[in-house]
Amino acid sequence: MDCESRGIFKSFDRVVDDIAISPGGGLLATADGAAAVSLWDGAHGRLLDR
Repeated sequence: MDCESRGIFKSFDRVVDDIAISPGGGLLATADGAAAVSLWDGAHGRLLDR
């Protein structure tokens, strides 16, 4: 996935420590230092679940 062409994910309110991207780039999972995991729509940058 080309992050520059996808834009910025607007709902980050914490520092992201880890990120996992599905093979097709359709889903992203992020984790922060408080062990909070967020699931994102990779195509639109929308937060799906936290």
